[in-house]
Amino acid sequence: AEASGGGGADAAAEAIDQNLALGRYEEALRVAEGVDSPAVFTKVGHAALRALELGVATRVYRRLGDVAMVLSLSNISALEESKLMAAHVAMSFGEFDRAQEFFLASSQPLG
Repeated sequence: AEASGGGGADAAAEAIDQNLALGRYEEALRVAEGVDSPAVFTKVGHAALRALELGVATRVYRRLGDVAMVLSLSNISALEESKLMAAHVAMSFGEFDRAQEFFLASSQPLG
């Protein structure tokens, strides 16, 4: 554990980036909780959302106080098909062309 000035924050940021790159979203969230920065939580939340790690994403957005996103994630979590989940996630990022591709590839293309 580094406790010298900004080194700890740099080490935490590096640990978060590394965990996200490795798909270790739970661990990235654990490190983010030690930093307690909205920007860091948002970064972890976006990465978890893009990976369809909805449990981690929900915890992040709940921590950020983003009630609308938590409710949206609750609705998305109820979907059973990953392509539909991905479509809704893409829509939440405003990526409507990408969302359309996922919807069209899903079992409910007109749904």
